[in-house]
Amino acid sequence: MKKNRIRRRRWLFLAGALGVLFQVVGFSQGAPGVDSQVVISGLDNPWAVESLDGGGFLITEKPGRILYYREGNQEAVLKVPQAINVGQGGLLDIEPSPGFPEDPRIFFTLSVGDASRGYGTALGLTSLNIRENDTSPLTFDPPILLWQMPDRFKTSRGQHFGSRIVIHQGYLYLTIGDRGEMNRAQLRQDPAGSVQRFMLSELDGGAQDVRPELYTYGHRNPQGMAVHPQRDEIWLHEHGPRGGDELNILQAGDNYGWPLVTFGRNYNGTVISRNTHATGITPPVLHWTPSIAPSGMAFYSADRYPQWQGSLFLGALAGQHLRRVMLSAGEITGQEILLENRLGRIRDVHAGRDGELYILTDGNRAALYRLRPVE
Repeated sequence: MKKNRIRRRRWLFLAGALGVLFQVVGFSQGAPGVDSQVVISGLDNPWAVESLDGGGFLITEKPGRILYYREGNQEAVLKVPQAINVGQGGLLDIEPSPGFPEDPRIFFTLSVGDASRGYGTALGLTSLNIRENDTSPLTFDPPILLWQMPDRFKTSRGQHFGSRIVIHQGYLYLTIGDRGEMNRAQLRQDPAGSVQRFMLSELDGGAQDVRPELYTYGHRNPQGMAVHPQRDEIWLHEHGPRGGDELNILQAGDNYGWPLVTFGRNYNGTVISRNTHATGITPPVLHWTPSIAPSGMAFYSADRYPQWQGSLFLGALAGQHLRRVMLSAGEITGQEILLENRLGRIRDVHAGRDGELYILTDGNRAALYRLRPVE
């Protein structure tokens, strides 16, 4: 029985003056396990999952498809021909309008371009009309591009596209990686290595020249972003190189340091920067060295599982586990490792509208799982 139980480890942290957390290793005793149940299987390199009011899931597959599932059945498929499946790029995040289904807009991110012009991150739009008691086949509107990284900033490199979406208080926030060219993250006129902010009211598909504003910069490759449900803060995590993965709380206009300040090193072990903090740089609230390669992130605030309330969950690609970050009054009090080496690489984490917690695994034989704590 014990061998079939999910192994868990608890890491306790003490906060330093600059938000740097130092590890005190310990093992939790009598901690609950986690049951996982397959909801949808047979997915081809999925990247993001989102649940919808009234039931159903939207799932993106990196090769270029948006899937709509309702009651476990695939109801509609949209092919996004603009998505270029190159390196770490492809069809990436997805987010419905806050007014869905009355407002049927569905936003998504993707990599676009070609080998001659280079590739960049873009924001797209489609619509999915869902009506009660509608037995006719559901279809998406044709996808359109609302905004894309200007050609002068595109590159032939295939890494660090980002890219997550959050919609909050009338704005859409979009993360963009440094595109594998680290110094670009410090250039405010360059969207690489930044969080860009759009006015949601302008993203109706009719605008000819949608222009975002720079919200934060100095990021390496952010692949997780979520709004704290009580504090109205936008939290973001990003990949470091060899170590130095970061968890940050975003403040408008702030510089998060990459590559001037980092806890990581180059993959060959050489030094990127000897600075782990600096004046004018906003420090992380948590960092991971060795790297866990975080991807996807969700706060859990539902009543269904009180033992998880107030926790932040994120996937670990390199670590092949689900990481639970425990919080109290906005402060990090500890961490737990769940599902270690059990389901493989975790690409996305989602707190469902039904009070359940879901994870999406990575790869060409991936699945969506529902998780539940077990005492």
